[in-house]
Amino acid sequence: MKLDGKVVVITGASQGIGAACAAEFARAGARLSLSGRSEDRLRQVAGDALITVGDIASHLTRCLLVDRTLERYGAIDVLINNAGVGAYWPAWDAPMEEVRALMEVNFFAVLGLTQLVTPHMRARRSGMIVNVGSIAGKMTLPWMTLYSASKSALGTLTEGLRMELLRDGVGTMLVCPGYVKTAFQENVLAGQPPQKVLEGRRMAITAAYCAIAIRRGVERPRSGTRRPNGFGAARGLASGRGYAAVSLRGGTAYGADEWNGMNLRLKRTPGLYLVGFMGSGKSTIGRALAHKLGWSFFDLDDEIENAERLTIAELFDSRGEAEFRRIEAQMLRQHVKWIERGRPAVLALGGGAFIESANRELVTGNGIVIWLDCPFEVVHRRVGQAVHRPLARDPEKFAALYHGRRETYALADMHIPIEGDDPAPALEAILNHPLFQ
Repeated sequence: MKLDGKVVVITGASQGIGAACAAEFARAGARLSLSGRSEDRLRQVAGDALITVGDIASHLTRCLLVDRTLERYGAIDVLINNAGVGAYWPAWDAPMEEVRALMEVNFFAVLGLTQLVTPHMRARRSGMIVNVGSIAGKMTLPWMTLYSASKSALGTLTEGLRMELLRDGVGTMLVCPGYVKTAFQENVLAGQPPQKVLEGRRMAITAAYCAIAIRRGVERPRSGTRRPNGFGAARGLASGRGYAAVSLRGGTAYGADEWNGMNLRLKRTPGLYLVGFMGSGKSTIGRALAHKLGWSFFDLDDEIENAERLTIAELFDSRGEAEFRRIEAQMLRQHVKWIERGRPAVLALGGGAFIESANRELVTGNGIVIWLDCPFEVVHRRVGQAVHRPLARDPEKFAALYHGRRETYALADMHIPIEGDDPAPALEAILNHPLFQ
């Protein structure tokens, strides 16, 4: 689905994943209708979007949201049921009134809003219903059993809707994040998570990253297995036009079938490929990772400079970028051949290597790709004035290149946020993945 001009309704849009989706879909050209309980926060997020303030568990709020959206835009193309709430009670001791409140938001509000929107989508034979679930709906978390139950029910609902609406041209998508950096724990109905769960936040993905995966799932539902992202990112399964499940892994919860598949791939071809924008720390973290694993380490740019006896800047200036990319691809193929022969290695790729589709197919089929996601402010501070970086010479083009490449980097198997100059947290996050346990 092309999102430019499409009407997207997002619940729980005042913060977290909902606010990030509002920003991401707005960038794609969508017209937004946002709902949330905080008017002040909604206005900060909204821009020129339509906002409806109220509790989504209320039938009146849901009716008002749909009526106002149709009145302004005349259609609803995408419904993102994002609003949700958690609680940390033991199921055997949970107050029933609070349990019902949790189910009202996490399940019945979704069903109620879907019932209001679906007739309009069926009449137009077009639309997508996105339900934001959780990894807790796929594997029960004993510190939040009832939350897991609500998200499991949501998954069943999404699958049932897929089958019901398939012939009507209306698709469904289930999103299953792990740990996401939001205020979720601050807004639970009751209780506190175990300390080990709190410590797991160091491997959480950002709400913005989650929103990118959701936007990609809406734009490109397809048959078969799709890997739009990885660790702390997204892995999707789409079945025809009707269904696209996007499972976002992060924090301390992983689907065993997902990482077992990566484990088999790593055993077959023991290669770890670090990708990301220039200045994201691929060489520093790669060397440390190789040392911890007892593997060899190679920096692809260093290998090219040694082979050609020219710096990367000199290669760009004397032979042009196209020739550099040819040399880069050739050098990458050589290293992958060594890895295929059973020589374990960590390989740091140049910022543009993974962007080339042939290189991307090569490394994703022969090991595990890890995206070091470094904020623009940090990479700009590190390389913005570096004359040996030919693509960093023009500040405006440098910024455009950074933002333009992110969607491709998101195809990696693992997503490791970089939050500062200390490489230790990123190294720890990689080594804490089940692949290395």
